[in-house]
Amino acid sequence: LLARVPGVTHAEFWPGTSAWLVDGNGIATVATALVGPEPDSPLIELRLLAGHGLSADDPHGAVVNQAVVAGVGSLAVGDSVRVRLRGRSVAFRVAGIARELAPMPVLYAPRAAVLAATGQTADSTRILRVVTAGHDDAAQRSAAGAIERECERRGLAVANIQRMQDAKQGILD
Repeated sequence: LLARVPGVTHAEFWPGTSAWLVDGNGIATVATALVGPEPDSPLIELRLLAGHGLSADDPHGAVVNQAVVAGVGSLAVGDSVRVRLRGRSVAFRVAGIARELAPMPVLYAPRAAVLAATGQTADSTRILRVVTAGHDDAAQRSAAGAIERECERRGLAVANIQRMQDAKQGILD
């Protein structure tokens, strides 16, 4: 899809969905994002407070952020964390706990585990992460426009395009 888009040097498509955290009593409590990057992705750098990051050697291990820990009540590396998707609960083993700037709960699990949990096909995506050739404001905005035009040309809906710098600034503001 993006091979011919000017200004794009690398892209990753991550499956995912919105789910509900399930507390110790089996009650769905807090909306969370379930996101499935490849374990060896260079486009995700989680600041770990405990445990380890996603690993191909740990296909059911997930990294949760501090908002997930707060939403469940308490979690430690090795514990099970459950989310509710489409009326059923899915469990992941906590491999790591990350500290993120974003206050929203996010559970990161290997791509294959997220596809299996959601029933999505391999060509589904929730997040598209893009690296641009130029990193200045003008180059990033130009690439974003080209991506949007290419998606529209192919009949693909784009819900949102946001530069990482803008996302960080929005959270800080």
